[in-house]
Amino acid sequence: MRMLNLGKPTEVPKLNENMAIELGAELLGEGIIFAVAAACLVAEYRRSSNKEREKEEQREARTEDMLRKLMELELKVEQQDAKIRELNRVTYGVHTSVAEWWKSRREDQSETSKNSSSKVVETPTASLGRQEENIIHRALDEVDKAVKGKKG
Repeated sequence: MRMLNLGKPTEVPKLNENMAIELGAELLGEGIIFAVAAACLVAEYRRSSNKEREKEEQREARTEDMLRKLMELELKVEQQDAKIRELNRVTYGVHTSVAEWWKSRREDQSETSKNSSSKVVETPTASLGRQEENIIHRALDEVDKAVKGKKG
């Protein structure tokens, strides 16, 4: 009281029984209201924390799902790269076979043209051998599979 510059307390009046009961009841009521408010704050904090935790779990699940999908896409890309390499190898084989066939055909035609005056010109695919036809069919099947795989 001295700090507040109110002077020195001289005498504290005694409370009668009714005033004490009324003051006690008021103090008890304020205490109960304070306890209920504190309990509401704690409950709201926990609810908010749980909600935030659920959101974080959902974000983690979405991230894991996206990573799984990314890994699946990487695997598909690797598989498609392998198929492309195989198609390139088959295409190169077909190209080489056709070039060799065409070269031998031209040599045969030049020999036959020396022997006869009539010239017969055939297209490169007119008389392919059985092996070359199989290679071409395999290449076309692979191309069809790759195109269907992209659509599906």
